Amino acid sequence: MSKEQDEPALLLARAEAQEQRRIALQGLGRAIISAEVKGTRVVMVGNRVFASSGFRTFHDFLFAYLMDSFGRAWWEAQTKVRDATQHPLIRWHEHVRRLQEHQPPLPAGEVRTATATAAAVLYLQLAYDLFVLDHNAEVREVMLQRLRNPVQFSGARYEAFVGASLARAGFAIEFENECDRSTTHCEFTATHSGTGCKYSVEAKHREPRVHPASSSGRDLIGTRLRKALKKVAAHPRVIFFDVDISSSDSGVPLPNALHRVVSYLRRAETQILRRQPQLAAYIFLTSAIDERDLDSTTFVRVDMQESIGVPELRHGAAFRTVREAVAARDRHRPIYDLLDALQRFADVPSTFDGQLPEFAYGQSGTRLIIGNAYMLPVPDSGTVPGVLLSAFVSAHEGIAVGTYRLADHRTIIAQSPLTPSELRAYHRHPETFFDAPQPVTRMIEPTDAVGMFDFLLATYGQASKEQLLRHLAGSPDIDQLQKLEQTALARIMCERYAETMLRRQRDSARARSD
Repeated sequence: MSKEQDEPALLLARAEAQEQRRIALQGLGRAIISAEVKGTRVVMVGNRVFASSGFRTFHDFLFAYLMDSFGRAWWEAQTKVRDATQHPLIRWHEHVRRLQEHQPPLPAGEVRTATATAAAVLYLQLAYDLFVLDHNAEVREVMLQRLRNPVQFSGARYEAFVGASLARAGFAIEFENECDRSTTHCEFTATHSGTGCKYSVEAKHREPRVHPASSSGRDLIGTRLRKALKKVAAHPRVIFFDVDISSSDSGVPLPNALHRVVSYLRRAETQILRRQPQLAAYIFLTSAIDERDLDSTTFVRVDMQESIGVPELRHGAAFRTVREAVAARDRHRPIYDLLDALQRFADVPSTFDGQLPEFAYGQSGTRLIIGNAYMLPVPDSGTVPGVLLSAFVSAHEGIAVGTYRLADHRTIIAQSPLTPSELRAYHRHPETFFDAPQPVTRMIEPTDAVGMFDFLLATYGQASKEQLLRHLAGSPDIDQLQKLEQTALARIMCERYAETMLRRQRDSARARSD
């Protein structure tokens, strides 16, 4: 292939890689609209334009955006309050300011990094959630008024988080008409972009001063559950609850507070369905950062799915076959997508354009990019340029292994050491580490039937019917399989392969434990 033919393909691959990274960092909503003009960063949000030479990172912008959203006059008045009535947001801001002041000075133009504290995470998460809502739907003045009110702040903040999470998952958001007093309302109507399915969404913040260590499931969500189920819902019901989780539960598969909530939901479901047999609700349980220790750097993050009246969407639901598990996922695809987005898009991005921060802010050395040339030591030739054709990372050795084409058309393999910063970037998004999309095999849990099926379908889904039949040769129902279309045949083969692979993984795990 000539260089002229290579260039368009390389540009296309790099554009695809950048979009994959942007989605991984920003979610499925609208991309951040931003540009740098003569040293000034310009960001557009709705009908507002923000510009500053101080916006080195997206976090810098979020600090200014949040202050502007609350209003300078309100902010200045709150900073003068020094007693217990001071607004929580101002306390967070003060903690973040002190964190910044204690960092060592940096040369001009360099970007500072620091271990995030609870205050920093809470502050940036609120700013980002409001930005996402503003950028994808709107931030109503009534929400800002509630956020400015210390008593209503926590509930409004959780609503903003839920709305922004839906937008990051690719849902279109419509606010319910709160001025209509003729009936009750959920917070949002959310429309799934892939299927067009609509959902009535309710966000229920935890009761104040209810600590998970000394509370039952009823205490943690009981009153909120009853209130949520009483709301009129025009569409299938989705209810979000945040649950405070102790930092001592870090690494625990199901933290104690969530275990108590799940147990309560299972008991409450029986009583609820006895009175309302047709009632159904998708439930999401999200973890909440403990605001009592704003300087803490230890967080427990768990997002999990439960249900009332939808047994196949309960946490830990069991299926007899991979086909049953995949069919359940397909029936409730928007809900599965939402849970996946909650887990994938949890972090606040620090870059504007989807670049990984390790590369965007110069924290690594010379980046390896497929299609670029690098100077390589070659026996008997000295140091000569070679174009990187393909590469992979050996993370445990801390190296990248690349295939290079030299000017005399020879092909060589060379290793390059990776810095700790580059290894962090690789683990963050291995599929585009070399600025071109490439498949990366990820670990799949032995119980993840749907994940195994998806992995296999991504591998074999485009295989020809003839290739698929060769894989299935010897099946007792081969005569029936030969009559199927390629799409159905690929799904059946992947279901069967997944069953076999999962069974082997479980057998191997049992053998190791014996």
